[in-house]
Amino acid sequence: MVGDLVVAREGRVHGWPTGHHVREHRLDDQVAHDDAHRRAHERIDAAPVAARPHVAQALHLSVAAGMGLFAWTLRLFFTKGRGTLAPWDPPTRLVVQGPYRYVRNPMITGVLLVLAGEALILRSAPHAWWAAIFCAMNLVYIPLAEEPGLERRFGEDYTLYRRNVPRLLPRLTPWTEE
Repeated sequence: MVGDLVVAREGRVHGWPTGHHVREHRLDDQVAHDDAHRRAHERIDAAPVAARPHVAQALHLSVAAGMGLFAWTLRLFFTKGRGTLAPWDPPTRLVVQGPYRYVRNPMITGVLLVLAGEALILRSAPHAWWAAIFCAMNLVYIPLAEEPGLERRFGEDYTLYRRNVPRLLPRLTPWTEE
C-alpha cells in the first residue's frame, strides 16, 4: 500500500521477533498528516484575527486599556480615597474623579476589557466563559453587597452619585456634581 513500509530485518522489529513481515505506517506520512491537520485547524481558528491586523491591534488595545484603567483606579483609591482595594482597608473618602466620573465601577470595567480581549485574542472558550462568569458575579455582588455598604459609609453623597453615574457601562460625558 502507498504510505506503508515493510520492515523486516533479521526477523525483528524494534528488537521484537516477528516471524512475518510487519507493515507499519511510515512515520513521516503520519507526521505530515498530523501537521496538515493541525495547520488546517490553526487557519480556521486564527484566520479571523491573524488575517486582520487591525482587529488584532484593537483587541490588544482593549487589554492594554483595561489594564491601564485598573491601574488608574487603584491609584485613585490610594491617593483620593485614602484606602485600598482590600476589604479590610477600603477608601475612607468617596472617589468621584477620573474614570469614576463616567462609570461607578471602572475597576470592574477594566478587568472585563482585559478578560474579553484575552478571550478574543486567544479565541478561547474557557477564557470567554471566565469573562462571562466574572461579569455575572459582579452584576449580582455589586448591587446586593457593595452598593448598600457604600450607601451606609458615604450616605447622600453616594446616593446622588449612584443616581447620575452608571454601574458598568460609561456615560458619554463626565458627571459633575451640581
